[in-house]
Amino acid sequence: MLFKLWYVRASIGLLVGAVFLLISLALLLEIGPPDLSLIFVVTLLVLFLTLMLFAFLCLGCLCPYYASGDKSLNFKYTPRRTIRELNLTNWTMPIASIGIGVLLVLAPLLDEVFIKTGWIGNTEQQVGFGCLIAGVVTIPPSFWVSKKLRPRMIEMTRRRLICFECGYDLRNIEHATTCPECGDAVPRVNQEKPIATAPTQDPAHPDRS
Repeated sequence: MLFKLWYVRASIGLLVGAVFLLISLALLLEIGPPDLSLIFVVTLLVLFLTLMLFAFLCLGCLCPYYASGDKSLNFKYTPRRTIRELNLTNWTMPIASIGIGVLLVLAPLLDEVFIKTGWIGNTEQQVGFGCLIAGVVTIPPSFWVSKKLRPRMIEMTRRRLICFECGYDLRNIEHATTCPECGDAVPRVNQEKPIATAPTQDPAHPDRS
């Protein structure tokens, strides 16, 4: 459903670009010249982190926000269920980042105490701290988007004359006050508009309209 929207495809493109940048950086460090400039490597790493964070912010926050008010959105489920899915997508980034960060930060400790393979070291721990920082950074925008999703979706379905509760098409139902499918209130724009009448005369002044 969401993949058909252009901004979702653009955000996935950003994420793919960040992954390719990471692969290029890893290959460069593995088979590159030994006198590779440290400034160049740090610049690529900062560029990767910035692009990755921006891609996740677009996928997790901007895409659900715009989709909740997009009149071209095709509902696979009811608008009410769609809101829950958009909100889940919105909170995926901070939850996943913090979860991965905690796992990577604790991995060296677990490796020493339980498994004792020595495979996990400081590099994984540094990546874990980076994931924790990214997760904390994305909590405020996710919270803001979560508050905006439901009102925007209700307004969008009202303008499209779609029942928010069940997704029933209300365009051919004139002057109705409730949805025939679920009984939810019909948007006012679909109800009977008041008919303009001629102004009544003032009894004290019959000639005055």
